[in-house]
Amino acid sequence: TVLTVNELASEVHLEEEHLAELGLGKAAARVTARYADDSSITLVFGDSAQTEIPSDYIMIASDNKVYTISQETRDHFDRSLASLHPTPAINFNADLVTRIEISGSEPLVLQQEEGLWEILSPFSYPADKEAISRLLNSISKMRFAVYAGEADDENKAQFGFNTGSRTVTFHLAPSIITGYDEEGLAVSQERVPEQRITLSLGDRIDNIGLYTLYEGEIYQSTNASMGFLSELSLS
Repeated sequence: TVLTVNELASEVHLEEEHLAELGLGKAAARVTARYADDSSITLVFGDSAQTEIPSDYIMIASDNKVYTISQETRDHFDRSLASLHPTPAINFNADLVTRIEISGSEPLVLQQEEGLWEILSPFSYPADKEAISRLLNSISKMRFAVYAGEADDENKAQFGFNTGSRTVTFHLAPSIITGYDEEGLAVSQERVPEQRITLSLGDRIDNIGLYTLYEGEIYQSTNASMGFLSELSLS
């Protein structure tokens, strides 16, 4: 809603040959904003301005003034449909987790009884309290970055999901969701039964993240928010 240019570069004739010299001709990328009063503004992005601080040419369609603007500005509009797809929230309350099951690579089962965590498989042993605390903290910060596609056979093969993929299942205890009014008074309650949340892990995405399958959809996740799931092990 607010776009600040670097400076006014020049004024040009609006004939195609003059605009094309700056990359502002018919082949230029355009973005149109339409407003509630039926007005609109169309931005035209051109070539690099070859300035000391990298910038691009930009103009408002039908206006003869050409400006320079940060090269990162165009990236804000260079989006795929997948980047606009909604992503579900999975940063559930880690205090509700009673059991964690990992299958596939390095299988592992952890379970909590009255606040004490124990390794149940591949052997039985008390879990380290500090390690569990870090794990629960990471669980509470989980989120998906961007939608990648439906979990059909083609996408599952493309994004690295196979019969040996690591799968992590969280068992959640029953809970109560309380709704509050503007004054902070409780006005509603909803009982939520026991839940299971299952995530399957696919291929790595360079050094920034991994693909994650959840309820029939595939998402990209960053290492910062979900990388711990692939690294979780007995050690």
